[in-house]
Amino acid sequence: MAADMKPVPQPTPGPPPVAPAPQPPTDYLSKPRGDFLSRFIAWLIDVIILGIIQVIIGTIIGVPLLFSRIQAMRPFDMASRYSGASVLSLLIGIAYYVYFWGTTGATPGKMALGLKVIGTDGTMPIGYVRAFIRYIGYIVSTIVCLLGYVLILVDEQKQGLHDKIASTYVVKSQT
Repeated sequence: MAADMKPVPQPTPGPPPVAPAPQPPTDYLSKPRGDFLSRFIAWLIDVIILGIIQVIIGTIIGVPLLFSRIQAMRPFDMASRYSGASVLSLLIGIAYYVYFWGTTGATPGKMALGLKVIGTDGTMPIGYVRAFIRYIGYIVSTIVCLLGYVLILVDEQKQGLHDKIASTYVVKSQT
């Protein structure tokens, strides 16, 4: 029976698949820098998005208090509940900015206004480490009486203090 079996013809291999030609990266460094007003509006959009998330978290944490006997709840319990909500909101804010800057170069607010965060060396996206450093720069820019943001108005590269700390620019990606 084995002698009756004929070998199955194998297909002849074709040429190896050709990889698509690499596309030249967009030269983000040649794009115009994002101006103060468009960056401010983008920030407002992001703050509204994060505010909605915080209201949802506050509602989830606060509703059980409405149905509990508030008189029986100790002040420490209430404070720890709201402190936990504040920490959670902070972590969500950090994750929001770091994720979007690190992966796409733009938060939803920046996307809506056609802006991108790039490295001063032209890298985009900037990655999570540089995005986290930029977030820390946001805090520093705010601590010094918002002067870190005013730099955007006077700096020739339109960099805020947070941009200088993280070595980033904000550019108009749609021009």
